[in-house]
This record gives sequence, structure tokens and C-alpha cells, in this order.
Amino acid sequence: DALACDRPCTLNDWGPWRSCTRACEKGITWRSRSISRPATGAGKCPRTFSKARYHREYCNDNPCPSDVVCLAKLDLLIGLD
Repeated sequence: DALACDRPCTLNDWGPWRSCTRACEKGITWRSRSISRPATGAGKCPRTFSKARYHREYCNDNPCPSDVVCLAKLDLLIGLD
């Protein structure tokens, strides 16, 4: 049977939630699933950002404190190796 070799992929369990993109005023956190066994033949596999492999939620919906004072418009980070 030629169709017996057509197998969908197998996905790993959900990975950990990533850090929220903002400390306040609604950021985004996400987690994903990678492929543990690729599809074979005409088997299908969900796309990377499909609901089966990528999940995102809003986080840190609280308002930012009103007493924060910014000293510069841009932060500068220098990395040395």
C-alpha cells in the first residue's frame, strides 16, 4: 500500500512561556512546539505560526507607574567579548 508511508509529523510538548515583552501596559508572551518527527510522504505538518504550534497571550496589562522619570530617550548597551 503506497499510502502507508504517508505519515503526519509529530510535535513535541509545548515549550516554556517566554518573558513578557513589556513590564506594564500590555506586552506579549508566547510559547511554541517544535517537530519531533518530520512528516513522511504526503503527510502534513502544521506551519510554524499555526495554532497547533504557536500560542501567544497578552501579559502585564497593569498600567505603568506614573512616578517613573526617564532620563534619556534611548538606552545604550555595550557588550564586550
